[in-house]
Amino acid sequence: MAECLKQLKSLEIVYCNSIQLIISIEEPLTKEDGKRDAISFPRLNSLKLKRLHNLIGFCHEDYVIEFQSLNILEIAHCPELKGFITNKTLKKDIATTNSATDEVLFNEKVVFPNLEKMTISHLRNVKRICYNQLHQNSFCNLKELKVEYCDGLLNILSSSLLGVFQGHLEMLTVTDCASLEQVFELEGSVILPCAVEPTETQMLLPRSAYHCVADVKKVENMEDIPQLEEVYFTSDDIAMISDGKFASNIFSDIKSLGITDYLNQSIVFPFCFLQKFHNLQMLEVVACNFKELSPYESDAGEEEDMICTLPKIKRFKLNGCYKITQLWKQDSRMDNICASFETLEVWSCYSLINLASASSSFQNLTYLDVLYCKGMTELIVSSKAQSLGCLVRMKIRECEMMTEIVASEGAD
Repeated sequence: MAECLKQLKSLEIVYCNSIQLIISIEEPLTKEDGKRDAISFPRLNSLKLKRLHNLIGFCHEDYVIEFQSLNILEIAHCPELKGFITNKTLKKDIATTNSATDEVLFNEKVVFPNLEKMTISHLRNVKRICYNQLHQNSFCNLKELKVEYCDGLLNILSSSLLGVFQGHLEMLTVTDCASLEQVFELEGSVILPCAVEPTETQMLLPRSAYHCVADVKKVENMEDIPQLEEVYFTSDDIAMISDGKFASNIFSDIKSLGITDYLNQSIVFPFCFLQKFHNLQMLEVVACNFKELSPYESDAGEEEDMICTLPKIKRFKLNGCYKITQLWKQDSRMDNICASFETLEVWSCYSLINLASASSSFQNLTYLDVLYCKGMTELIVSSKAQSLGCLVRMKIRECEMMTEIVASEGAD
C-alpha cells in the first residue's frame, strides 16, 4: 500500500482511535540484493497526526522511512506514542523491548532532510525527542521547533545533536513540560535546569531561536544563562531575583520582558525590577491585577533616581489586566518612563475607561491597538488629543461601550 502513495502531498489523520500504526507491512519489502527496502514518501510536504489515542508508531522499526520533501510535521494528543518508528508489535501479549531507542521519538530510521517546522504536543510517554544516532540528513533544515505539554519529556536535545540544529533553527518554544530536566546538555553537564515552562541554554543557536519562559526557581547557577533576548517572569520569579541572589548584569541583553501572575490587587507594579534590563525594548504585562501602574511610593529624590535608570521602552503591552482602572495618574512620573513608547497595545482590560490620564506621555507613539476593553467609553479627551500627533496607525476593536474616540470637554 505504501508504494501506492508516492504522489501524496498532504496527510492528516485525526480522531481515529483504533489506529495503532499508520503503515503496517506484513510482507517484508526487499531489494534485489536481499536487503530490506526503505519506505519512501517523496512528495509528501505536510504530515499531521492528531488525537490518535492508540497510536504506537508510524511504522515498525524493521524499516527506514524517508520523507524527502516533508516541510511540516505535527504530532499531537497521541498518548500511547513513544517512538515514531516503534519497536512494539501489535500483539498486546508481547512485552515492549528495552532497547536504547525506547521512548525516543525519532531515531536513525526516519529521514527528514527538508523539514522546516515541527510541533509536538501532549505526548505523555515520550522521554526524548531525538536519539543520538539520527540519520545524517535529518533535521538539518529545521527552522521552527515547538514542544508543548509533553509531561514525560526529560530533555530536548543531547550534546551530540546540537550541531545538527545550529545552522537553521530560528524559533524554539518549550511550554509546560512537567518532567523536563534540561533543554540542552553539553558534554554531560546540565547547562540550565528547567521546570514547568523552561528557558534556553547558551548561544549555541541563533538568537532568534529563543522564545521560552524562564523558571528561575530551579536555576542553580544563573551565570550559565546566556544572552537571552526574550523572557517571561512570574511574581514569584521577580521576588527571588529582586532578593539579590543573582548578578545585576545577568539580564542586560534581554530585549523583551513579560511580567505575569501578580494576582494580589494591593501589590504595586515592580518598576525597580526593570532597572536590571539595560537594553529592554518590549515590556508586556499579562494576567495581573494591578489597579494602576505607578512607581513605588518613596521620597521624590529616590523616585527620580529610579526613573532615570529605567530602560527606554519602545513597545508596551497590557493583556488581561482586568482590574486596572487607569494606566497611571495624571502628571505622574510615569510620563517620563513612557515618553519613549512607540507602540502601545491594550488588550482585555475590562475596567479601563479611557487613556486620558496617561495620554500626555504619548508624544512619540506611532501605533495604538485597543482590543476587548469592554468598559472603555472613549479613547481620549479632546484636550489631550494633541499628544497623539505622531500617531500613524490606530486599531480599536471589540470595545462594546465605546461611543467616542475623542470625547469633547465642556464647550469644546
